Amino acid sequence: MNWLKVFGATTGNAILAGIRSIIHRKPFDKKGLNITDNNSENVQNRNSIIENTGINSNFATIMSKELNVSEQIIIKLMSMTLFNTQELSQLSLDIQRYVKQLQSAEERLKGIQPERKDLKALRDNALQVINVGAFEVAEQILQALSEKCEISIQADQTNAAENCKIAAIATAANADLKKARLAPAFALSLYEKAAQLIAPIDPDQQARFLGEAGTCLLLSGRFTKSMDMIKSSLDLAQTPSTKAYLLQKFARSLRTQFENDAAERAYEEALSLEEQSLGKDHPNVATLLNDLAAFHQAQGRYEAAEPLYQRALDIRERALGNDHPDVAAILNALAGLYKAQGCQDAVEPLYLRALKICERAQGKDYPILSATTQALIALYKEQNRNDEVTSLYLRNLEIVELSLGKDHPTVADILNDLAILYYYQKRFSEALPLATRAVRIAEARLGADHRSTQTFKQTLDDIQAALGPTSPS
Repeated sequence: MNWLKVFGATTGNAILAGIRSIIHRKPFDKKGLNITDNNSENVQNRNSIIENTGINSNFATIMSKELNVSEQIIIKLMSMTLFNTQELSQLSLDIQRYVKQLQSAEERLKGIQPERKDLKALRDNALQVINVGAFEVAEQILQALSEKCEISIQADQTNAAENCKIAAIATAANADLKKARLAPAFALSLYEKAAQLIAPIDPDQQARFLGEAGTCLLLSGRFTKSMDMIKSSLDLAQTPSTKAYLLQKFARSLRTQFENDAAERAYEEALSLEEQSLGKDHPNVATLLNDLAAFHQAQGRYEAAEPLYQRALDIRERALGNDHPDVAAILNALAGLYKAQGCQDAVEPLYLRALKICERAQGKDYPILSATTQALIALYKEQNRNDEVTSLYLRNLEIVELSLGKDHPTVADILNDLAILYYYQKRFSEALPLATRAVRIAEARLGADHRSTQTFKQTLDDIQAALGPTSPS
């Protein structure tokens, strides 16, 4: 990879120096690693990345502010996704998940304080390059840190426990980065190695690492092996919190094999353990309640799901405040449940409250709002409230254009839906430019033979037919 081209001169040279230092097993020359030292250089770096990836800069800016990470990290993560075709709200959720994995790596590394200067330098350097989105370099640094500790274990038994811990944490952090970069097979072997390193000194942490390995198996589609791995990790768990953590993973793995009764028991046992160890009003309990409620809802057991959602909502409101985005997430879930039950009068107030919470907390252009507006559009369509539907389509179009650019396929989807709405309202002249633009975007981004392109062309043909032979093409 051409680091100078992708990251710009200052950061690129720092990364190249980092690679050389890893090869020679010398500490980093830290000059230039902090990309906030030179604002003009930062802008140049940012523009260079955007130019070479085609990523929309507005989305990166919005998400970096919300998630409190650098734009370089968001841009790098987006470059690994199908951002050119992915629906906005799902892309936003994926980026949040990847950032959480990176933050897990950072938290692990910040939790160790090596006394040796060379080990501390490697740890610090890994944290620095993670923060500029140079994940591949960070992985090499962490490998070097682990190898140094493993060599020290053999040479000096007096500090073996400390070196085992550092090596295990560095290896697990490396696995976190692999997982964030959508490489679960590589992450799997690293989590297993971390578990082996930590086993003599911390069986509870060993269990957690094996649980992460089980998740990697699940992501790789190896469902039976995933269940076996997580089940074996449960036998090693020493604390209620670790056992609850692993039971959640076990329940999700069981669901992939449609072992719903066993999954329900695992969820309920995890919930009981969290309530006993953390208290019934802890936010972690709310997360488990939400998971269990979603499980019941998926099984069509709506009456069992509702009180769990309500209790999770109550806990989050008291713990986080009525206007926290995590409260909005429960409101959306509860609204979806009521909609499935046909309780239409209860649905709209929940969606509207969730929308207002997110607007206040994150701004009217925040990408996640797209999912809530889509839910309201579906509701209003069923109620034939066409004016509200039109208004929400236009609002959603504005959010998506700002976040992903005006020629993204998701924009074409919205334009086509709005054109169809105008068609049924006999507003053919207004529908025509929308349908025409949708076809042009789809042809350019997806190809003339793509299914979506063909669907949009059919919409355009219907509108042109309704207008008659004199309609412009």
